[in-house]
Amino acid sequence: MEKSFHNWVVLITGLFYPLTGAIGTAHADNLTDILNSPRMAQFSLESRQIMNRNARRGRVWIKKGSSLYKIFNPSVGGPSLLINWIGGNISGYRKINEHAQIKYEYAYASAKYQNSNEKQFKVEVLLPHPKYRSSVEFGLIQAFNKYKPPVLKVKKQEVMSIKGHKARLYISTANNCSIVLNTLKSGLINIAQSDCRDFKGIIKFARSLDLIRLKRKLSL
Repeated sequence: MEKSFHNWVVLITGLFYPLTGAIGTAHADNLTDILNSPRMAQFSLESRQIMNRNARRGRVWIKKGSSLYKIFNPSVGGPSLLINWIGGNISGYRKINEHAQIKYEYAYASAKYQNSNEKQFKVEVLLPHPKYRSSVEFGLIQAFNKYKPPVLKVKKQEVMSIKGHKARLYISTANNCSIVLNTLKSGLINIAQSDCRDFKGIIKFARSLDLIRLKRKLSL
């Protein structure tokens, strides 16, 4: 345990100390430059190697029979469970398509819905594997970063509440709008609409999702 902690300290120190020299002092404050720097890529690789070594030593990351076990095992459900729990049957909306896959660091599921006025909304749910939860929390997994500033370029943002859950509404420079919420176990929900002239529709759709059920399932 002490050796593993020491390795993390060495990695993090080695990552941030050379940044001003590696990508320039003028750019060191730019999070996007840091995340895209070669040093960050090396850090991610070294982090992954340490986690894999821990895994080989027999550490159990996911309890058999838990919700996480089902999500990361397609034979007993897979990531599509995330969509089933949050939006399996939404009154007033028809599911058009659905996609799910397990990436190296996380599980991903998405679905597109359409209302009676043919307005379309997309829901994406990302849930990190427990091995990479800390990496997500430190902003080291690019797949999670793209849904929020500074990676997402926005011209307006607003804090709101969706069924008692803190959320942020983003209007991007491309005039798309999205609502982003965090979930248990460092997960992320992204709700998107391409036409943002009227964002009342996306708020109504977000409030139609079963966030309470998703939270309950992820706690098991």
